Parts: sequence; C-alpha cells; structure tokens
Amino acid sequence: MQKNCNFVLLFYVTYNMINMKYIKVLPLLILFLSCKKTDNFPEYPVVLEFNITAAAPELAALNSYKEFTKPANINQRLGLGGILIFHTVEDKFYAFDMACPYEVKAETKVHCNNLGVVVCDSCRSQFYVGDGTGFVQKGQSKNPLKKYTVYYDASRGNILVTN
Repeated sequence: MQKNCNFVLLFYVTYNMINMKYIKVLPLLILFLSCKKTDNFPEYPVVLEFNITAAAPELAALNSYKEFTKPANINQRLGLGGILIFHTVEDKFYAFDMACPYEVKAETKVHCNNLGVVVCDSCRSQFYVGDGTGFVQKGQSKNPLKKYTVYYDASRGNILVTN
C-alpha cells in the first residue's frame, strides 16, 4: 500500500519557487516528507471455497481455526503462505495469510492456537486474530497479518475467501 504524496511535493516546490530564499530547504523537505511503502507484502491470488461440514468440521466450534496450506483442487489459490481461518466467539470468520509479514517468505509460516494468538516459526512475532485484526502483539514485525475477505453463507455452511 503506497500513499500518494505528489500534492505535498507539488505544494512545496511551488512555494519554494515563489520564495526562493527557502529553496535550500527543499531537498530536506523532500527527504523527510517523501512517502515510503509501509506494507511490502506481495499480492497473491486468493480463492478458497469450501463447506464447513465437509471440508473443515473443526471450524463449526467457536474460537476454532483451520490452516489451509495445500490446494484441494486446481481452482484454489492460497496466497503466499497458505490461509488461516479463525472462527471467533462472536461467530464471525476471519482469514489471514499464513506467511509472516516480517519474513515475507512462503516457507516461513505462522501458526495459531484456540485463543487467537498466532506465532511466526522464525522471528517469533505474535499476532492476534481473535478480533479479526491480525495486529502485532509482540516481536519484530511492524505490520499485521495480511487479511482476506470472507463471505459466509450460514444457511449452507459455505465459506468463500478472496482478496
């Protein structure tokens, strides 16, 4: 996710051209005000559709989770590291990429427990998914887990995860 800061730069360039005495400050302003990419997590396609009863009966219980690391068919796309689905006590489903946002490698995965705490195998960063945010609790990571959109059809017990 990259912010668009062209308007800020344009404002300062215009201002400094009008007031030439401040032109020496322009390089410093550009350096400090330039936008930086804060989320370096790559975009991978995500399409995961399944029936809870048939494919993931463990998700029927509240405060439960399921990790999908291998596609069950040729139509499934599981992001960079796989998909973690968490079923909260509020009866909501949330999906996250299992690749650690600090490591950003397919083979470096995070793993969950029934309390909604997710831990990276490598850097040991901890994230919380029980509230649907995936925010960092502690560790080296500065970014939350990559979150995906979940569509839940309660009448049929079907879940669709996409990005």
